Amino acid sequence: MFEKINHFVDEDSIESNDTLRIQNHLFKVLRLLKADNVGDHIIFDALHRYASSGNFPQPSISSSSRLPCFIDDHGTHCAVASLLRSTGHGDLASRLASSFNYSLVMDMPDDPELLFWASSHSLSKKHLAMIQPTYPPSMNFPFIPSDPSHPDPSQNSMQINPALLASIRESNESSKKNSSSSSSNDNNVDKDSDKEIKKKKKTTDS
Repeated sequence: MFEKINHFVDEDSIESNDTLRIQNHLFKVLRLLKADNVGDHIIFDALHRYASSGNFPQPSISSSSRLPCFIDDHGTHCAVASLLRSTGHGDLASRLASSFNYSLVMDMPDDPELLFWASSHSLSKKHLAMIQPTYPPSMNFPFIPSDPSHPDPSQNSMQINPALLASIRESNESSKKNSSSSSSNDNNVDKDSDKEIKKKKKTTDS
C-alpha cells in the first residue's frame, strides 16, 4: 500500500519523518534488488512486509549523530535483523545486536554465520549494508543508484557511505574487466577457429 502512497508524498514530508524516510529507502532497495536479480522471493516478501509495517527501531542519540540500532530496547528489529528473524535466524540477530547494536553493517567484522546466511539468499554483506539506512542530522543514507552500473551520488539526494560506494565501484570495475577479458578471449578463440577452418579447406582443395 505504501508503494502506491509514496508516489504522491512530497519530499519534504519524507525527509522530516523517520518512518516515511525509512519506508521510502527500503522500497527503493527492494526495487533495486529485484531489478538486479539479487536476493530471493523469501527476502523480497519479508522486506516488503517489514517496510510496509512502519515499525522501526529507535536510533541511539549521540552528541553528533543518531546511530542505527540493530534491535532497540523495545525489541524492535532493524530491517537486517528482521530478515534474519523472519528466516529462522533470530538467535544470530540477537548475537549481532549484543556486540554491534549501534554499528553500520559495513563496519561489523565479517561474521561467518551472517555471510553464509546472506549467501544462501543470494545476498552479500554489501547488499545488507544497502538495506540499512542511517539517520539525520548527518543524512548519510546509503545512496541507491537509479542505474546500478553508474553509482553517481548526484542522481539522488541520499549520500552513500564512502566505504560502501568504494566497494560498489570496485565491484563494477571488476565486473567490467572480467567481461572485457572474457569477450577478448572469445574473439581470440573465434579467430583461431577461422584460421583452422581455412587451413583444412586449403588442404582439402589441394
